[in-house]
Amino acid sequence: MSKYRITERRFIYPFNFVSIDEPVARSKVLPEDYGELSGKISCELKTLTPLFIPNTTKKGAFGNKNDSAPAFVQAVEEPTNSYDFFSYEDLTKRDDYFRNPARPIIPGSSLRGAIRSAYEAVVNGCLSSCDDENTLYRRTVVPRKHCGIIEKDPATQERVLYKASLSRRYVGADGAGRTNKTGEAVDGGVYLRGENIWNGKSSSLGKTTKINDAVMKYVYDSKEEKIEVARFKEDGKEWENLVEVWRLYQHRGKGEKIRGVNQHDDPAKTNYHGGYKGYLDADLVPVYYTRIIKGNALYMSPAAITKEVFSRTLKQMLKEQGDHAPCTDSKELCPACALFGMVGEESGVESCASRLMFRDAVPIAPDGNTAWNDWYGTVRTLPILSSPKVTATELYQEEVLGAEYYNYDYSVKYYDDGTYEPEHVRTLLDKPNLRGRKFYWHRKSAKLDNTSAYASQRTRIRPVDSDRIFKFELYFDRLSEPELKSLLWVLTFGEDRNGPHAHKLGHGKPVGYGSVRITKADVTLIKLDDSLSLIEEKGEYKPQPPAETEALREYLAITDFSKATDEVNYPSDALSWFKINKEIRLNRSFKPSYNYILPKALDEDRYLPEYEAGDGDIGGNRKGAIEAASGPEPEPEPEPEEEPKAFGTSIRDRIKAAEAEKKAREERSAVKKKDYNKKKLEQACGIALAKSILGNEKKNLLCNFIKDYESDPEYYKSLKHLYEKLGSQKDDFRKK
Repeated sequence: MSKYRITERRFIYPFNFVSIDEPVARSKVLPEDYGELSGKISCELKTLTPLFIPNTTKKGAFGNKNDSAPAFVQAVEEPTNSYDFFSYEDLTKRDDYFRNPARPIIPGSSLRGAIRSAYEAVVNGCLSSCDDENTLYRRTVVPRKHCGIIEKDPATQERVLYKASLSRRYVGADGAGRTNKTGEAVDGGVYLRGENIWNGKSSSLGKTTKINDAVMKYVYDSKEEKIEVARFKEDGKEWENLVEVWRLYQHRGKGEKIRGVNQHDDPAKTNYHGGYKGYLDADLVPVYYTRIIKGNALYMSPAAITKEVFSRTLKQMLKEQGDHAPCTDSKELCPACALFGMVGEESGVESCASRLMFRDAVPIAPDGNTAWNDWYGTVRTLPILSSPKVTATELYQEEVLGAEYYNYDYSVKYYDDGTYEPEHVRTLLDKPNLRGRKFYWHRKSAKLDNTSAYASQRTRIRPVDSDRIFKFELYFDRLSEPELKSLLWVLTFGEDRNGPHAHKLGHGKPVGYGSVRITKADVTLIKLDDSLSLIEEKGEYKPQPPAETEALREYLAITDFSKATDEVNYPSDALSWFKINKEIRLNRSFKPSYNYILPKALDEDRYLPEYEAGDGDIGGNRKGAIEAASGPEPEPEPEPEEEPKAFGTSIRDRIKAAEAEKKAREERSAVKKKDYNKKKLEQACGIALAKSILGNEKKNLLCNFIKDYESDPEYYKSLKHLYEKLGSQKDDFRKK
């Protein structure tokens, strides 16, 4: 029985992707290879939905308890941040901007960014805006079961991970009575200070903290020697990964002093995460770890449920995926960087200057106009726009067929050994693929948010209204004719002023803001005449459509404003949606399996459902892909280190048993076996054990099950617990 089900409420996720399947074509472009066309493109731009680009000269433009604001808006309860639309005015020097707003301006940098992204998609350029500064990580879904102690080998200077067992130690609220430090030798083991579990938001537990510390003790083999799990250097990826995990628990407080995540600047507030102070300074470092044998990877952390740092960066994945990482060498440029320019990041690498200059867009209005009220929409609050990050692999990563769950490092299947929580079978991925370039769907209307909850996360704005027309000029220098025609197509989609396609600009794109259409793009060539004077000449150039590709079809589908719908939304409760989406398929929180992944831009059904509590239809758009590619039941991960008998059946023995079972299944494949409905069988067993009256159907079910199980226990191994549960009552059913 499932705890959740899908509802009839559906939504289209606010963004989708243009694929990057084709490799990037780079070439050496020298100034002498440039074209001969220079001039300007005079453009007109129409807002199709409200547009917002902030004027950051004043953070509390429409009332803020932390900043001064005009008296007429101070009395209004506002979110923490509020901004007016961008202009050339410094709003801190004006008190009348609310009633007499400044002339709205669309910065040329905003126009340039949007057009460059579009151009890169159309010509299959690199992803120049790839953010590779932040570490890719995600919170682990499954607690790590293995414990270890890291020592330093004085002979080789290597770090050595030894297997350990774990015993927890409760030290009371706020760590009362705690005297030991992390890494300290105690009770024949190594001490690990746990972090505060703050229950301040839980009415059932009250505003308290409780702390579970731990002692990790070495596990010895039959020769009474410590069991070595792995060796690695301090400059190797294993140790660097652990250091990065620890670093992610730190952030800077007042005075730029590093402190732990969720810490508070007030020292009196002790019920916060401490950031594992001094953790890596100890001679003996206790860790929880996961080792992936199918690919040889080791993940370590100071906690069982932790942040897991991925070994790849975005640029590495883009490099492996058709060489779509940003261009770094002026001698090897993609078509977009050859036109828009490239900044060399490494020493000795030359930059490539841009051959385009975008001027700011200004309103088309009578000369001398000073009244701009009609250009603005009402002051309103934006919905919270904290969308899932790139580590939400169910959205950003190409599906790994046959895997229940996957991320940028590995895929996960399950080996059902008959226990409640099956073994996780992790396999390192040779080449994870990103979905591509992110673009936002259009909405018919911009979404408002009039709630007052979480004021610190909300922003109040005054946007430019829809149906307002701006003009701007785009200057170009030494373009070839194909480059100019391609640029014209990207600007206008090769359409007239009433064409269906549109760009996205500014803030609030996920909730419908910033849909704009460039309705005019007239070319004027600038030349030198015989007297070396500059002359302007009208250029008759028509947009050149790009080659028909899957990526182009995806781009045109996403940018089609004529098909905009207000069903473009985030889930109503995004945090819960992503949690349920990993649990609902297999009905276990520690057995994650993606039920839905982001549909592709050209899919016939682009919708995702909302979830609600209750048993019922769970839906899913991956079931066929998982079953079709799964093949035979996966075998469990082999465990390299010796498992002491005191801990029960070893994984090595279970592997051998799984291999024997697989062989037996193959030998029995010609014999048709009866498959039992596990739910009905459990129900019949429950009635029998309660000594209640069984109907004939359930009696026959149990009689046949016992007979079949005893004739071939290996085949029915997954039902062994039900067979054993019947105990001595099996004799009664044998007689029947």
